[in-house]
Amino acid sequence: MADTQSVTDGVLDILEDVLEIPRADLEAHPTLRDHENWDSMGALEILSQVEGRFGVQLDLREFNAAKTVDELASAVSAGIK
Repeated sequence: MADTQSVTDGVLDILEDVLEIPRADLEAHPTLRDHENWDSMGALEILSQVEGRFGVQLDLREFNAAKTVDELASAVSAGIK
């Protein structure tokens, strides 16, 4: 199982890339939907990249329930076996 910090770092890497938002902004404002670049297409791209990078399959409801970077990282961590 991956440690929490490495999962969070990986999730931040993906968010930074897909949303085109600097990591510092994501860390300062961790609520995902507060970012103007967050939309349904970006969310699906993030889901796809998270699943591919970490080898997990997240339930769409679980993914959508994650409101913050930490909640998304926790969902990913829970899915890693």
